[in-house]
Amino acid sequence: MRGGRFVIVLACASALLGVCKPIADAVDPAPPAQAASAATQGPGTQRGEIKTDSPFGVSVAFAGDFLYYTDFDGMVLHQVDPVTEARNEIAILGSDGINALSYDSLHQVFWGMGSDGSTVYSIPKPALGDVTVVATPAMNVAPILVTHGFCDSDFGCQPLVDGIGYDGTTNTIWFTPDGSGRIYNFDVNLDPSQIVDVTDANGFLNGWFDINDPGPAPGGSGSDPDDMAPQCTADFSSGVAAGAGSLYLTNGDCVSPDATGHASYFRYAKTLYDPPDKPCLDPALGPVEPGRDPFTARVCPGDKLDFFPYNAPRAEDLECDDQTFNVNVMWIRDAVDGFLRAYELPAGTCIFGGGVAVSSIVGRFTGGGYLASTQSTTLKVHTALVLQCSETDKPNHLQVTWNNGYHFHLEHAMSIECDTTSKKNTGFGTGRLNGNPKSCARWSFTDNGEPGNRDLGHVDVYANAMCTGIPMITGDGPLVGGNYQSHL
Repeated sequence: MRGGRFVIVLACASALLGVCKPIADAVDPAPPAQAASAATQGPGTQRGEIKTDSPFGVSVAFAGDFLYYTDFDGMVLHQVDPVTEARNEIAILGSDGINALSYDSLHQVFWGMGSDGSTVYSIPKPALGDVTVVATPAMNVAPILVTHGFCDSDFGCQPLVDGIGYDGTTNTIWFTPDGSGRIYNFDVNLDPSQIVDVTDANGFLNGWFDINDPGPAPGGSGSDPDDMAPQCTADFSSGVAAGAGSLYLTNGDCVSPDATGHASYFRYAKTLYDPPDKPCLDPALGPVEPGRDPFTARVCPGDKLDFFPYNAPRAEDLECDDQTFNVNVMWIRDAVDGFLRAYELPAGTCIFGGGVAVSSIVGRFTGGGYLASTQSTTLKVHTALVLQCSETDKPNHLQVTWNNGYHFHLEHAMSIECDTTSKKNTGFGTGRLNGNPKSCARWSFTDNGEPGNRDLGHVDVYANAMCTGIPMITGDGPLVGGNYQSHL
């Protein structure tokens, strides 16, 4: 038994469904942590903790200056300084409640999971003095959750979503419902004018891996086995956060099988397995049935790289922080005792805001808005971008959407140049068009100052990887409803 008197705590797999069970190892919270001594420093060391204003919640996010969290189905964005613990409350408008949160430093927004368990909202980072923020529906994940087996768990897909993590290296979101055995990855939608259904058919769903399959991933270099059961007695996904080159995962049902009494959180490789490139069919599923989505046969384990002790009742969502302390740490939200705890991690594996050190990037373009189509007076060509001034610098993201369903996602920038005099970014690169990997785009974006209504853009999207022939769509002219910003 860890320090403090022995108690029985009911831990719920889903607060909405009331699926609860006793965790006999839970104890009274320990006193607030002091700074780690030199003798105890290293990955897994607790660096600090902050008591939230409510123990009932699963979310935490770090925006480079403040920590943020919500209660269960929260309508308030709680803001707390991780050093002074000064606090503020900001009302969230536009949703029925927010659970899991993750901060996106490239676009300066939070991605939040709605209380319905299927809507992903874009929430702007509050400015100083803001008392409200507006949550805008961006993505609907229901299509991937209603298919048989999509959470790969005995409970199915739970309505509570306690795991969401923005990944700035790929401009994607890692996502897992409460109690899921599966971690999903899909592109973000940066077009505020429409909500996108996440499916493989429209190119938004990239794939997944499972954390409940014993044994190593095909061709993997991680631990053997790659499931969580050896450390937790059961496989159970809770929070997810994307670091620079790793994923960090928690298991809210983690009960140590040994005498230490410590639960664990985990580091996994950011690996997706997608047949036929790898032999990943689960033998238990047998052949793909007629009319069945072949994605349901793609159940492959990820590479488990490491695990660390968690000395508290119930770990939920988590978020990277390389700013508050002199080391990388992970903030973990506990759903039972209400604390936010910071644990040291291996150096360079946990950069806030999606794993990309934005402050180190010099010379880039960001922003978005829509352009008029040269093919039709009724079409709007929406653009959203983070582009460097060289194809060798990362990250480079360009998203082009039109006609309520067409979606181009840049994967490889072949050539990019910036003109510092005219504040123009030009280039071309290959990517996916509604899932087709053999597509291409050429672009030119000009920043003509604030507020953005004089900015100009031109983009051509082609259904081939050579950027030749007649474009499928062309957007051209003054930018409407947005802003291109040069950082030169």
